[in-house]
Amino acid sequence: MKYFQRKVGSGFTPLHRKFCLMTLKPRLSTLHNGPASSRGAGFTLVELLMVITVLGILAAIALPRFFPQTEKSRVAEAVGILSAIRQGEEAYFLERGVYLALPVAGATWAQLGLDDPNVGANNYFTYDVAIAAAAFTAHATRTGVALPAGAAAIGTIIGLSGDGNYCGGHPNTPPNRGTAAPATCPR
Repeated sequence: MKYFQRKVGSGFTPLHRKFCLMTLKPRLSTLHNGPASSRGAGFTLVELLMVITVLGILAAIALPRFFPQTEKSRVAEAVGILSAIRQGEEAYFLERGVYLALPVAGATWAQLGLDDPNVGANNYFTYDVAIAAAAFTAHATRTGVALPAGAAAIGTIIGLSGDGNYCGGHPNTPPNRGTAAPATCPR
């Protein structure tokens, strides 16, 4: 019976009032439209612009460090193709007793067992083979296709001779067994 007793003027018992106030307090705080509730819902435009600015600065620092790595990977591809040309020339020499100069009229890359490395959409180098005094030098000459900032100049050469030594003026020319490669290649 004590539960159903009413206090005069309040309409609820003290126990019921305490329960109602505890359950209504969270609801009342969410209905409040003060400055804390309007700022806590998301980010302001200034905050978003600050984040974008910081990311832009980080990208400006990181991207120039990426471009030399791209050029090094293109040089690695050229060195791989030069090695394949060298192997093809050695096999051609074993069969016929002479080296094959490329590109010249009547000679094809297929005679070395290779697809033409100068054909394709993304040629960063052009390839040729020069013959001199029963020896050969395969050349990879840097072209202007997709030349990033800081890359080697157009026309720089990486060469590979029949004895496995590199030459050329490209800044990423591989060294020769611990020594620097000569800047010029025989043509």
